[in-house]
Amino acid sequence: MQSSLSVLELRLLTDRAPTKQAPAHVTKQAPAHMKKDATQAHGHKPALTQADFITKFQRNAGLVASGVVRNMNKVGTYVKDTVDDILYPYRKRPK
Repeated sequence: MQSSLSVLELRLLTDRAPTKQAPAHVTKQAPAHMKKDATQAHGHKPALTQADFITKFQRNAGLVASGVVRNMNKVGTYVKDTVDDILYPYRKRPK
């Protein structure tokens, strides 16, 4: 039963005439990010020395840590405000 159903579907698709489609927009030049010249413009970077690697790693780790702390402070403040709104809906929290 299933094989005859697939044949029926195939016939339905082949019986239909293709619809007219709008032509795609044709450009004369490729976009800048697709050109081969753009990929070759960057030179090869020399390998990092051990001291350079440690310096970059420490700087990036410091940036990540400060971002995490900033986000944790935002979340903590949001949670505190939400709990205050739930516990004291009509007035401020007592001091």
